[in-house]
Amino acid sequence: RVSDGVIIDAHSGLNAELGERVSRWTFESIKDTIGSLGGMQRLLPLFGALSSLPVDPAANSTAYSAGKHHPSRQDPRISFVSRGISGDYINMVLPSLLFLFSSFIREHEVNARELYRCGGINLIEKFIYDHKKRAFETSNGDYYGLGSSSIIANSSVCALLNLWQSSRHNFGLEITIFSRLLFNIQLLLGGLADCPCVALHSALLPVLSELAKLNPDKVRDCVETRELFEFVHEYSGNSSKTDTTAIDDGSRNDLSPTERKKLILDSRLTQIERGHIIDLTFGIITISLSQRCYTNNLYPLITFISYNVNLEWEEMPERTRGTGEMKRGSRYKTTLKAVSVLLFLLQKNPPVPHLIESLNEIFENGNGAAAWMLCCIVNSNDDSIRALGIKSLTAYLHAVMSSNQTSTPDPSIHLSSIQGTQKEGATAKLTMTMKYVGTGLGVISQSANALSNLITGRFNIKVVYKLLWHLLKCHREELGDASTAALMYLLVDDGSSASGSLKLSDVLVQKNSFVGGFSLNTECLTSQYSNGPPTLARQNIRNTHGVSTVLRLLRFLSPDKKERWLFDFLALILASPNGVNMILACDDWQPCLFQLVAEVIEEINGDRDDSGNDENAAKEEDAIVGASNYSSPVAVDTEPLSRPSVRTRYDLSLKLYSTLLGHCVRQGDEKAFEAVEMAASLQRVDANGSEVFSIVLSHLLADLIEKGTVAHVEDTYDESESVNVRNRALKQ
Repeated sequence: RVSDGVIIDAHSGLNAELGERVSRWTFESIKDTIGSLGGMQRLLPLFGALSSLPVDPAANSTAYSAGKHHPSRQDPRISFVSRGISGDYINMVLPSLLFLFSSFIREHEVNARELYRCGGINLIEKFIYDHKKRAFETSNGDYYGLGSSSIIANSSVCALLNLWQSSRHNFGLEITIFSRLLFNIQLLLGGLADCPCVALHSALLPVLSELAKLNPDKVRDCVETRELFEFVHEYSGNSSKTDTTAIDDGSRNDLSPTERKKLILDSRLTQIERGHIIDLTFGIITISLSQRCYTNNLYPLITFISYNVNLEWEEMPERTRGTGEMKRGSRYKTTLKAVSVLLFLLQKNPPVPHLIESLNEIFENGNGAAAWMLCCIVNSNDDSIRALGIKSLTAYLHAVMSSNQTSTPDPSIHLSSIQGTQKEGATAKLTMTMKYVGTGLGVISQSANALSNLITGRFNIKVVYKLLWHLLKCHREELGDASTAALMYLLVDDGSSASGSLKLSDVLVQKNSFVGGFSLNTECLTSQYSNGPPTLARQNIRNTHGVSTVLRLLRFLSPDKKERWLFDFLALILASPNGVNMILACDDWQPCLFQLVAEVIEEINGDRDDSGNDENAAKEEDAIVGASNYSSPVAVDTEPLSRPSVRTRYDLSLKLYSTLLGHCVRQGDEKAFEAVEMAASLQRVDANGSEVFSIVLSHLLADLIEKGTVAHVEDTYDESESVNVRNRALKQ
């Protein structure tokens, strides 16, 4: 301190005059001094020491230094035990260097700028990658220093977080550290699926999950979705190594914190822990895509689903035939979660920005996106994946129709110019991939693209539902409860979370397992309508195309499924007048129901005709004897109707048909005559048409007698006359 030519020493109280023979010395911190020595790049060669450090796990072992056998062969747990600073100093070199760089750039703009300018973070990334590669080659993939103990793993993660926080004042450096070091899952955890590095997984993944929850936009902008899916693909594959000494699944969660510290972390990941890691990674993907979804973020999800479904088709001989289910392995569960992520993005409320635009850009237009969902997901042999595909298609169609993204053809565009349009970039690659999805149905993308070109982007919803009906008809023997619930979701929207939109909190669950974090929960997506139809008081049919699809599908289903759907339709029209109007708006509701009634009657007549000749002869003889003796009239054969399934379908189909016809008659005008004329004209389509029509007509008359011939007749009379309303309505 200098004041008026006097040097003041505040500590000793001694002062000195600043004369000609007195000089002042200025002391600078080491952060400032490094600049005079060449800057931050002078410290980068320190990471070169990683290449000279021993990576053999036996190099630090006391047993090895005493001349005993290689500990990895004798007792592999010796080299992985946390031995403190004296034993783990080699593995502490990397986190110590990261802490050193953090101290130099913290609150020092010049050093941070120099480190970013010279590309130091990229060099650090290369040093870490080379060190891991050399460790794997030396130990045959059985050892990695950063995951050798919980102390090393926690120190490494803390060093990465410290380095990232120290660079927050420099935007470019902070983004580079976040993307290339801290959130580089392939660099830190890639290739460790079969390596005993449970400590590193349990220390790093919860931190990354929390960062994604707090900074979803930063994760989406800095981390490529492709790298995350590569990581998922690695951990969902079959393990090439088995560890017979590994702790069984779930036992690690029961350990106390003290026992966990003493736990020898040389065991490999169990299948449940792999599942936790995959769920956590999908949680990170869902968080990042749910805020804003661009083409480069969505495309890896599309290709991942396409690749796994393509493998499903290639592994057809390994699947149990007739069951329609995939092998319940890790890859199947991963595929189910990937499709669940797509369904959540399509259902999310508020809608994900740029999601529909990205889908249309990947597949050229809405027809291409719908065709991919049909041919790739709905065409799956697994009932759960098929159900998610139906729900995804429904949510996509609802989003497209709600946003009014349909466009009309431009008459100025000529067919020659449309045919000359060529696919480029990612769309061409995806089209070639989807060309081989499925057997026979994979090539449908060519005709879909041709149709899309002809209509120049106009969304043809009728073609989409027609193709859906064909695919469901092909898989009619494999339609289980999940597909039935998905078809109910296709048909009805009751405004609840089961049929409507979902929030991010609905699919993210914070788990307290050994590998914690925010994991993806697909239960709310796979259980929609699985317990039955939606609430009748709030139900609302989406559109007539879905009703036509289900009605035309009924005749190809098994008897028990026919019975279930007939009951659901009947409950739908009895509870909601809007449901009746939507069904009557379909052009083919009468042919479908007439065919169902005809099939039931044919089944009854067929069972009666298939009885043995001896039994028929005995019945005829008894009838003749009974007629000659005038004892009693001949008994009618009611054995087919005595079966519960046939009797139920007979009653439900006629009840549904007569209720709809009665509603048309009560509307009056030309609709009443057209409905009855249509029913009469359908006699020609079946051999028992006249019999079917007479039965339907008798049930129609019964419905009119019961409910009257005037619609809403109660509203035309006073409450005092409500007793005679029904009788007056019958007389009109």
